[in-house]
Amino acid sequence: MDFSKPVEFIIISPNDGEDNQRLDRFLSLRLDWKSRQYWLGMLKEKKVFVNERIVKKSYKVLKGDQIKILLPDFYTQQFDYTKVPLEIIAEDADFVAVNKSGNMAVQPGGEYIQNNLLNRLRYYYRQENPEPKTDVSIVHRIDRETSGVIIFAKNQRAATGLATQFENRIAKKDYLAIVHGVLEKPQGEINAPLLATKDRHVIVSNLGKPSLTSYKLQKEIAIGSLVLCSPHTGRQHQIRVHMAHLGHCLIADEFYGGLKDRQNPNLMTRHALHAFQLNINHPISKKPLQITAPMPADMQALCDL
Repeated sequence: MDFSKPVEFIIISPNDGEDNQRLDRFLSLRLDWKSRQYWLGMLKEKKVFVNERIVKKSYKVLKGDQIKILLPDFYTQQFDYTKVPLEIIAEDADFVAVNKSGNMAVQPGGEYIQNNLLNRLRYYYRQENPEPKTDVSIVHRIDRETSGVIIFAKNQRAATGLATQFENRIAKKDYLAIVHGVLEKPQGEINAPLLATKDRHVIVSNLGKPSLTSYKLQKEIAIGSLVLCSPHTGRQHQIRVHMAHLGHCLIADEFYGGLKDRQNPNLMTRHALHAFQLNINHPISKKPLQITAPMPADMQALCDL
């Protein structure tokens, strides 16, 4: 769904395997950018119609049902995307790579349903630099607070070519992290399985998925260490959890040991992690691409303390 332009309603239908479940559950799973409680509220306010009829939340959806949702006024107003930072660092007809700002969501979700990078790009190619055939889509993600390189496809063929490289671990990503303390070893590997919990955290657990991160000290600084981290697997919060597991949590990482840093005005308002470099093949020509993004000002300021 494209929320980069005003939307009054959306219409969805169950896909194969999604039928025969309660309407409220179906909505929370399909439209997971809002909670089940939110969709229960929309049902109570009679903002959801099934085949043009109001139904109970317990209604079992059927294949072929047309489910229409009337959206709040918030979605019908044009968001001012010109105020959202956008730094394009590489592009052609098939892809666009952006140096994402820290504290910017990549895709619509929760309070960022409009204010996110995907919508910003869609607005850019529709209004500021019109490319009628461009259809921007996500092929990988980085955390909202993480800055740096992220690549998007501009057509379906490119989306397949890029996404396949991330799925098969052909794409290589390098990150710069500022962590507490001095590393015992200047370089090494962290091989520790990771498990996502119900509270949106990730923990090291034997029940988790295999996860491997290489790291190399770049330099020791007044506040800790600047480290180059290279994940060989693509688990959620992988670098953040692995560095904390090593005993060196990221500066200002409120989930994994750096919460108190947020109270220091001289430190950062986000975790100190930057997607520094992406090595990937062009989705169509297969030519190798190396895309880099310089260290952002907030992390550079920590290195200069």
